[in-house]
Amino acid sequence: MASGIYAPCPELCFVQVANNLDLHELVKVGNALCGTFFIDPKARNGLGKRRPLTSVRRIGAFIGRNPGILGAKPARRALGLMVDGAASPPEVFLAMALGLPYRFGGYQLPGIAANRRIKPSSKARAIAHRSTLVPDILCESSRLDIEYDSNTEHASAVQLTRDAQKRLALEADGYKVITVTARQIGSQGGNAENRRAVATAHGHPAEAPKRRIPPAAACPLPHGLVA
Repeated sequence: MASGIYAPCPELCFVQVANNLDLHELVKVGNALCGTFFIDPKARNGLGKRRPLTSVRRIGAFIGRNPGILGAKPARRALGLMVDGAASPPEVFLAMALGLPYRFGGYQLPGIAANRRIKPSSKARAIAHRSTLVPDILCESSRLDIEYDSNTEHASAVQLTRDAQKRLALEADGYKVITVTARQIGSQGGNAENRRAVATAHGHPAEAPKRRIPPAAACPLPHGLVA
């Protein structure tokens, strides 16, 4: 940064905080580091867009090269629950909650992906009027898509139309689409409602969590890690 001043790379930063955070907080931090946004108080929705600071693969490679470094063990544990490509703090929270094991209050869904571009069928393309679709949070093994409906990003008539077309196109290709609002992920009652909906779509009973994940509104992202 300057003469005599040093800053850790994002991969080292993740390993350094690993010893001081619970698993769900560490996964959330990792998802933010691998996400495509930063906190921007001047923006209308409080977010800016950027290239990811790192990736799940790069963090894994760093741990592999430094297996004895302090924090490597909890960091490696969190790595398998993290995703690349989250575009907002709510998506960071949703990806974390969907992938965490039941005993940590999560949904324990395998293969979670954030904003992964998929190729729809010809029927779905005709509905969506686009050649590719980008589900917010996708669980391909369960054909499940979680869409985050923010108060600001989905306000215009044009955006509402595009969202509806996207949802109908995904449903035409056999995906179950669940829309989650800011109010739902900001409350324990809303999280319980989401759990029941996801469990139904996943074909499993809505297991009572062994622990509760704090609602997204109660556990904001560390500002310095995403700005």
